[in-house]
Amino acid sequence: MTSEGLGFQLPAHDRFDRQRAIAWWNQDKLAGTVAMVAGCGALGNEVAKNLALLGVGTLILVDFDRIEISNLARSVLFGPSDLGRPKAEVLAERLAEIFPAGRMIPVVGDLWCDLGLGLLRRSDLVFGCLDSVNARFILNRMALRAGTPWLNGGLGMAACQVSFHHPVGGACYECQATPGMIKRFSERYSCAGLLRMPGNQPVPLTVVPAALCASLMVQEALLFWHERAGGLLPGQRLTAQLAPYRFVVDDLPHDPECCAHGVIDAVELAGDPSQVTAADLLGGKAGTLELGFDLVLSLNCRHCGPATILRPRSKVPLEELWCPDCGSMRSAKWVSDISDKMELATYPLQDLGVPEHHIVRVITVETIRNIELAGSLW
Repeated sequence: MTSEGLGFQLPAHDRFDRQRAIAWWNQDKLAGTVAMVAGCGALGNEVAKNLALLGVGTLILVDFDRIEISNLARSVLFGPSDLGRPKAEVLAERLAEIFPAGRMIPVVGDLWCDLGLGLLRRSDLVFGCLDSVNARFILNRMALRAGTPWLNGGLGMAACQVSFHHPVGGACYECQATPGMIKRFSERYSCAGLLRMPGNQPVPLTVVPAALCASLMVQEALLFWHERAGGLLPGQRLTAQLAPYRFVVDDLPHDPECCAHGVIDAVELAGDPSQVTAADLLGGKAGTLELGFDLVLSLNCRHCGPATILRPRSKVPLEELWCPDCGSMRSAKWVSDISDKMELATYPLQDLGVPEHHIVRVITVETIRNIELAGSLW
């Protein structure tokens, strides 16, 4: 019997034949889709693997951590020979083997200070595969400012949760923040304003809830990308319990005064961004450039004097507060914007820790512009 006799057109023979046979499927749309996976551990492995098998064209993989032996029991794409290597880089290599036609972009770094907001703007959907309240707070604010919807995945020993957050409606992750969550987020920094390094707090976990959570997240993504009904609405959460089995969808409370909401419009800077300065972006006019983060200029010891730092505050751990010469506690001096009058205005922004694809705000008496600093990642 010919395909015409079957009543439908058989798809061309390729690796996605079975998917193309689904009536509402659009493989070309998936090939042109950009997805970001934030967190490349157990959940990130499973999500990224599923996306690569489906043929999603571009995957941006973000993680600052390196592979430890405990990861091997829960992360399908990591092996013994990968111990000590960056998770994002290894994951990109394995996904390229699964889907050679795909584009895998690893970002080895912290969400807060190494991931430029422009990469989120280029993403069609972000998968939050994170294991801390701090990281989820940060990703939520970044995704909403970039105007990009995101899925948050959370794991327990015998349960998982998936929530969908959209910049134009519904509750965001921060809307549901309890006083305890806000306290944990604020405790990321000490009273001196420098970063507290997180302690090692392993979570009891097997790969089973990670695999289930990843399947639910990717299924939600497929419904969203194909504009199919039946999935989560913005601000909804799905809880899946394994023992006993139970699936519940509930609406998250929306806080109309939540400060996380608000999309940033930006234009991309043309040309090579590696040497661009605040003075260049100000164009010789009086004004300021808002970095979007705190830049530590120096740590000042009352006995030994100041030591120049020039690093984002999130990259200066609390341990550096003590003077290496005399052991005294030092005070930190930082700024969050650069004026045309400052010497810093002549420094290349990348030398000040501004990541590729970061968005800065340039303010003069005439205009206010949000400018994305392009880079080599895209």
